[in-house]
Amino acid sequence: MAGLEIVDVALGLTLVYLLLASICSLLRERFEAVLKTRAVNLERGIREMLQDTDGTGLAKQLYDHPLIDGLFQGNYDPALIVRKTGLMPSRTALPSYIPARNFAVALLDVVGRQPAYASGAAAEAIATGPLSLDLIRNAAVLLDNATVQRMMLSAIDTSKGELDRAQANLEAWFNSAMDRLSGQYRRRSQLWILILSLIVSVAVNANTLTIIERLSADPALRQTLVEQAQQTTASADAGSPVSQLNQMGLPLGWAEGWPGPGGNPQAKVPDAGAGWGWLWYYLLHPIIGLLLTAFAVSLGAPFWFDALNKFIAMRSTFKPGQPDDKASAANQPAAPAIVQLHLPEAPNANALASSPTIYRPHEWAQGNPQEGVL
Repeated sequence: MAGLEIVDVALGLTLVYLLLASICSLLRERFEAVLKTRAVNLERGIREMLQDTDGTGLAKQLYDHPLIDGLFQGNYDPALIVRKTGLMPSRTALPSYIPARNFAVALLDVVGRQPAYASGAAAEAIATGPLSLDLIRNAAVLLDNATVQRMMLSAIDTSKGELDRAQANLEAWFNSAMDRLSGQYRRRSQLWILILSLIVSVAVNANTLTIIERLSADPALRQTLVEQAQQTTASADAGSPVSQLNQMGLPLGWAEGWPGPGGNPQAKVPDAGAGWGWLWYYLLHPIIGLLLTAFAVSLGAPFWFDALNKFIAMRSTFKPGQPDDKASAANQPAAPAIVQLHLPEAPNANALASSPTIYRPHEWAQGNPQEGVL
């Protein structure tokens, strides 16, 4: 194939991967909306930060604080934690996201307003009065939680006497813990995306090898997919991924059963006793093609959207088809005329001897050496 044809095949295949990856992402988001896995993992991460495994100490006080309680409906109930997994049950109403500022201010308020050393009017004044670093320090020293105590004291010691800086230090602590938690969540999500990619690829019967063979043999289909890819990148509302797949005209689906590379019109069906050819056609070709699709789709829709834009930009660098030979010859400039110069013939030796104007080189005189040079 020519370079432009190769780019068109890659562009069409990239478009298929993009649509399938979009379907997988959509399914993942639907599952997340139902199962609330982000909220479940966030709650466990906060319990780990606060060293409150049972959720009956600082974690419960934090979730009951108005700055956190206002982010979800219902109440925080640590009795719902499944002891076997250490997780809240699915479909929980807890928030999927907590701003770092809400966490830091709530933690300062929870720690600072419940000092065990005060009672009576002093305790009431602390509960209703303004917070100060000295108040928070005195309360943090009495915490029965070595991890949180050390973190609170460190945040206060590096704040240079400013409450805002202590709050910023706690926000940085929360953000670093959330980065670690996000990494764990992304790894689990990647596993789920890989599983969904395999399921969707098999359900749609998107065989990478069959799609390449079909695009290589069908110029009209390549052009259709190129136009569809350009519309997809140019417009944010190009239609649902499922409808776009249905409009492609690719060999997708299971209408013809287990087709092998049957989407290629040039493929020849081997006989049952053909040995390797039969094994490749009916077994290895479909399995390898579907696994390639599943792995590619698991890379995600953003990856394939960027790749699609690059292929479209690469395609624009190719020149349009060259004119035929006759047109090329007609458009070529005329060759310049060849000018021949006719030089006069050189005179022969006799003519040179008889001509009085011919220059003759000096030579020694013969006979008498006294005559010198002639």
